[in-house]
Amino acid sequence: MTSPRAWRHPERIRQCRPRPVTDAPARIPDSKVGQLDALLQESGVLELIDTELEGRPGPKGLPVRTVLVGLLLALHYHRSASLADVCRVLLDEFRAPARSWLGVPDEGPADDHARIAFSRRLYRSFDRLTTAFDPLRCDRRRRLPAEEAHVVAAAWEDGDTERTRRRELLQEVVIVWC
Repeated sequence: MTSPRAWRHPERIRQCRPRPVTDAPARIPDSKVGQLDALLQESGVLELIDTELEGRPGPKGLPVRTVLVGLLLALHYHRSASLADVCRVLLDEFRAPARSWLGVPDEGPADDHARIAFSRRLYRSFDRLTTAFDPLRCDRRRRLPAEEAHVVAAAWEDGDTERTRRRELLQEVVIVWC
C-alpha cells in the first residue's frame, strides 16, 4: 500500500500553505470582545469577585474584567491560558473601541519598558484574583516537597471557617460561570 502524496513531500505542502500578508498580529474583532465581555458581565461573576477583592491591600493592577476577558480571548484565539499570551492579546490584537471598553493603553506601547509595566500590572491583577480564592497560599512556581504538599492539599479539605468560605465562594463562581 502506498502513502498519499501529501505524506511523501511535506516540505512542498508546507510551501503551498497560505500565509498572512503581513507579520503584524491579527486583530480581534470588536464584536468578539464585546460578546465575551457581555457574557462575563451577565454571568454575575464579576460582582462576586469584586465583593471578595474589596478592601484588600496593595496595588490594584488592571480591572479583573480586563484580565478575564483577555484570558477568554487568549483561550479562544490562541488555545493558551498563559498570561504572556493574554498580555500580547490585550496589547497587540485589540482595536481602538475594545481598548477603550477594557481600559487598555492605546496601540500597544512600542516602548519595551511600557510593555513590561503593563505585563506586571496584568500579573499582579491575576495574582490578586487567585490569592483571594486560594484556601492556603503557597509558591506554586516551584515543586513542593511532599510534606508541604500534604499541608496544602489538606487545606482544601480543612474545616476552618475562612477556608471553607473561600472554597464555597470559589465553587459559586465556577457554578455561575458554567
